[in-house]
Amino acid sequence: ARENAAQHLTSFAAPDMGLIHADLLQENILENAREMSIIDFDDSGLGYRLYDLGTALIQHVEDPKLPELSRSLCDGYAAQRGLSKSPVDMMPLFIMLRSMASCGWIMQRADAGDPRQRVYANRALRCARTYLEA
Repeated sequence: ARENAAQHLTSFAAPDMGLIHADLLQENILENAREMSIIDFDDSGLGYRLYDLGTALIQHVEDPKLPELSRSLCDGYAAQRGLSKSPVDMMPLFIMLRSMASCGWIMQRADAGDPRQRVYANRALRCARTYLEA
């Protein structure tokens, strides 16, 4: 899956890259009745902008409404960015990339035998299968 993803990323004719948050999880979005604010920019840097969409969706990979959530997020993103096509077909790739990054993060930080290691590894495997089958 990693090799396929690397080939996939390098095949983009004009990759949409720029400053990304890189940790756009629900806990990093604050909201009130008037607005939403993004916090925790310590992982931000230059990268594929679609990575932020994959990150926003990673917490919903087990949700049966993932296709609907993905379509809504990607359609809104395309409208705001003035894209002619929704990037929804790219989400399996970017969700998988985020799942692998999260797995690597937890493996380095959690104590050996921490159950989160298995949870993150299994999620990364499921996301890789979904990407390869897309």
